[in-house]
Amino acid sequence: MFINNLFKHWMYQLFAPGAVLRKKYEAYKSLLSHDKNAHELMAELEEIYYRQIPVDFMVIQEKYEELSRHVAAIIHHLSRICPTRYRALGDYFKKLDMLGRLLGATRLMDMYLKDESMVDVYAQAFMNGRYHFATEDLNA
Repeated sequence: MFINNLFKHWMYQLFAPGAVLRKKYEAYKSLLSHDKNAHELMAELEEIYYRQIPVDFMVIQEKYEELSRHVAAIIHHLSRICPTRYRALGDYFKKLDMLGRLLGATRLMDMYLKDESMVDVYAQAFMNGRYHFATEDLNA
C-alpha cells in the first residue's frame, strides 16, 4: 500500500504538479478540520475530568471513539501531504489507541467477569479489536 501511494504521488508530482498541490491543499484543509474537532473533544473530556462532572461511562467511551477517529484522519491526511515523512505515525497511533482503550476497558472488567475462565475470552476479544464487553458480541 505504501509503495503504491508513493508511486502515485511521484507520478502526479512529475506529470501533474498542479493536481498534487490541489490534493495537498485539500488534505491540509481536512486535516485542520479534524484537528479542530479533536481539540474540542479533548477539551470536553478534560472538562468532565477536572470539574468532576458525573456522566455515564458510555459518554466517555463515545467521546474517545470520536477522538480516535479524528486522530486517525489527521494521520491519514498528513501522509497524503507528505507520504514518506509520517509513515511511522500510524503504527504509533495504533499502539497508543489500544492503550487508551485498555485503560477505559479496565474500569468495566469487574462488572463483567463472573469467573476466571472469562479472562481469556475477554482478552482475546480485546486483542481482536472488540473493545466493549457485551457478552452477546463475544458469543457471535
